[in-house]
Amino acid sequence: MVAARDHVDYNRNFLFNRTSDDCQIITADEPYLTLTGPSRAILSLEPVDFEVDLKFKRESEDGKALINQVLRYQRSPGPFGTILDNNLCTIRFHCKQFGETVEATILSVQIIHGSWPSQFAGKVFSKGASPLEEFLLLDFPDGDSPPVDRDGNIHLSRRVVSVDVNQNFQVSVQAYSACGSLKVPIATGDAVFEPKKDGGVTEKECDIGASCRVKIKVAWSLLIWSKLLLQG
Repeated sequence: MVAARDHVDYNRNFLFNRTSDDCQIITADEPYLTLTGPSRAILSLEPVDFEVDLKFKRESEDGKALINQVLRYQRSPGPFGTILDNNLCTIRFHCKQFGETVEATILSVQIIHGSWPSQFAGKVFSKGASPLEEFLLLDFPDGDSPPVDRDGNIHLSRRVVSVDVNQNFQVSVQAYSACGSLKVPIATGDAVFEPKKDGGVTEKECDIGASCRVKIKVAWSLLIWSKLLLQG
């Protein structure tokens, strides 16, 4: 697990939390942990503790300790990066602090017309003003249909993002062709939102090629003082 503790409630706010029966396979081509959190934005008016407790396992083995460390983050302008390491592994840790933000919760990404492009993999991601502000909300790389319910709602693995109030917020849905580690975009639909400091819910629609149309719904929430951390 990787979790943050801030002074809002000091509880663990999980960024990554998987059991040994649902582990993530790490390779040289895909070295990033697939984050599924936070469950709410992280307030950084006071120091924030990031707990990193990772184990590794081989087939038919129980998990063994890989790294167990706590990183204390103090407010600083601009992107922040550091390295956690021991004699077993090295982890690069990056985050970025915003001065004035709102919390965006992607309530739903719903297929409202047509169907997903046949035989293509896909992903849902959000984008801000810099590469550090691009976050994967879902990836289904097996060249099959996305995980949807009977109403066409796509089940996202991550929903909460901190958004700079002075920058537009984009949610993209992309179909791609996978060839090993290479992902070739086939069709991408982009929905651009203006952040709402007064809260509320906004909806946008976009097309993924000619065969699929989706509706994206985002809820906005303003935290007190809005000094938030954006996880990457």
